[in-house]
Amino acid sequence: MTTVATAFLIGMLLSFAARATSGIDSIVSANYPSELSAAANSHHYTEVRQQAYATIKEGDREYIVAAYSNASKGAVVLLEKTGSGYTVDERILSGIGEQRPTVTARDLDGDGIPEVIVIFSAGMRKEPITWIYRVTGKELQLISPTKSFAGSAIGYPELLDFNGNGILDLVNEDVDGRGTEATVTHEHYVLRNGTYVAAEPLDFYDVFYAPKEQETQKSQFSIPASLLGKPFKMTIINGGQVGKQSRVPRAVVTLNGVKVFSAEDVFKHRGAVTIPVSLQQENTIEVELCATGNQHGEEGGGNGDGDQKCSTGGRIAIAIRHD
Repeated sequence: MTTVATAFLIGMLLSFAARATSGIDSIVSANYPSELSAAANSHHYTEVRQQAYATIKEGDREYIVAAYSNASKGAVVLLEKTGSGYTVDERILSGIGEQRPTVTARDLDGDGIPEVIVIFSAGMRKEPITWIYRVTGKELQLISPTKSFAGSAIGYPELLDFNGNGILDLVNEDVDGRGTEATVTHEHYVLRNGTYVAAEPLDFYDVFYAPKEQETQKSQFSIPASLLGKPFKMTIINGGQVGKQSRVPRAVVTLNGVKVFSAEDVFKHRGAVTIPVSLQQENTIEVELCATGNQHGEEGGGNGDGDQKCSTGGRIAIAIRHD
């Protein structure tokens, strides 16, 4: 195929993709819930229409999951493709969120069919609100954790593959109080029977990002005296919630002056590593990402080996929990 013909074909494909996206945008806009307009009118505030969506397939069915906001009140709608158009299968209009929705399709349970993550950004509630659904038939099945009054229990969670098996856990940071008096809890949720349920909160959680130049990053934390002497497990998740595209080829992790994970370990092809560790009441973690071999007694050097260079987009997440 000639260069001109190739360019023409690429242009046609891009044009088709743009028209398809524009078509879905129009479908989503046409299904903006009238209840949101009515709510703005009855409460006498200016309606600012906002929308986001994701498309998914479940078997031979095709869906659009759309989230809407009038800048004060939100909604989620499930649209199913039928013939040449779409029909509404389900509408969720009560207590769902407030402003600037985002919708992401992602396979959370490793079955090859994506779930849908709907996030409404901070409004009067002061924090984002996240809902996670599985599309089953003509329904949106809520699988994310809720509070006792049916509100969402999670704000903006990290989604992490602790076991390297493609099944993602949730880690949600909950802050109680303000300033130096604030208490931070890293809530941990796991998939059980298809639904996220609470596990024991993590004793430590942090994310470390690859710098432009080699440097050591530190994080300090304490544990209750009642946990001293208990066994702990440290899980190092390569790529964090972003996954393979943000993995680093090398990492060195030091806990209280003892190297517990080093650049000598084979890391670049592993999604997660769990190791036993011991903790003191006051603890310091030091992390070097993309550490060069020459700095740690290995052969070779540079900021990565061969097929995987270290970039500023690389990251690892570290979680510690007691047995």
